[in-house]
Amino acid sequence: MAAKQNKICIILPCNTVWAPYYFKYEKMLTDNGSGFDVILWNRSGEQEKLKGRLIEYRMPDKTNNGKWTKFWKFFSFAAFVQREIRHRKYEKLIFLGTYGGNALLINRFLKKNYAGRCWLDIRDYTYEWMGIFRKLEKETIDNAFCTVISSGGFRKILPENRQYLLFHNIDEESIRLASAAETVREDGVIRISFIGNMGKQYVAENKKLLDLFANDERFLMQYFGTGNDVLKQYCKDRGIQNTLFEGRFERKDIGKFYARTDVINNLYGNHEKNLQLALSNKLYFSLALGKPILVCKNTYMQKAAVKAGNGFVIDDTDGIREQFLGWYNSFDAEKCKKAYTHCLKQNEKVREVFLYFIREKL
Repeated sequence: MAAKQNKICIILPCNTVWAPYYFKYEKMLTDNGSGFDVILWNRSGEQEKLKGRLIEYRMPDKTNNGKWTKFWKFFSFAAFVQREIRHRKYEKLIFLGTYGGNALLINRFLKKNYAGRCWLDIRDYTYEWMGIFRKLEKETIDNAFCTVISSGGFRKILPENRQYLLFHNIDEESIRLASAAETVREDGVIRISFIGNMGKQYVAENKKLLDLFANDERFLMQYFGTGNDVLKQYCKDRGIQNTLFEGRFERKDIGKFYARTDVINNLYGNHEKNLQLALSNKLYFSLALGKPILVCKNTYMQKAAVKAGNGFVIDDTDGIREQFLGWYNSFDAEKCKKAYTHCLKQNEKVREVFLYFIREKL
């Protein structure tokens, strides 16, 4: 007997390790009892474990390597997506991300065959600096049933006078684990923690932070996760001793690191457009747990965190440690939790609209 034809398809132009928000859509669809396919560009060759029926496009590619030669891969993936959609005759399409340009490159086909039947989720600044990309993106947004964004900052690069729904990048399971962990106190020391992968592009900002707080016994600078060896060596070379470094950890263990944290380090810099516009998932840990967060100036993270009352902007001005201490001692955790509740309500609104999208005949 032939397999039942699914009427809904998610299109994801990368592995899920780079797009964990995919699982939000997987959960909404499975909770609704909807069968669905996933057309996925398996760039790394790893085995994906998904609840949807997987249709793989296997072509090796390094995400965000900046090489112009990858553009032909984008066209090849887009052609693959169009063939699969045409062959399988889906009723609804869900495009996750504009990187790879998959929805944009088949925009004419979508406009003719799927106007009002596409869902678009935008979570990154990609090629908006290109005029032709912006033109195709505008047309794709205009043809979509709904476009959701993960940060209000992206409104600066997207077409104006369009209605975008905010779909916050909240990792509810990890936040639940962090909330359930018993907080470990350390008297007389404020523990500032970077939790997660220390990418090479974040090192410079954290070297500045280490210099600012170097050997001040009132603070403990902690780095939990991969990629922090270069900072560990930096501290050794400079004699910075008020530090603690631990390597890779499993997601299930994330709670214990937040339990050992008083202030969350979210210093990624502002030297890239995505860093200027995006909202980090650390923002939601900060709000949900009622813990302060350090942010970089001239970013949308600064705007959002300062407005919510949980963000302190780090710069290299004189007396920054004393300024921070004064702010820290007057920190209002309850205000943060109210802001988190508001974010959850916005996500619930998106869920309601999404369920209407997949259930109704459009």
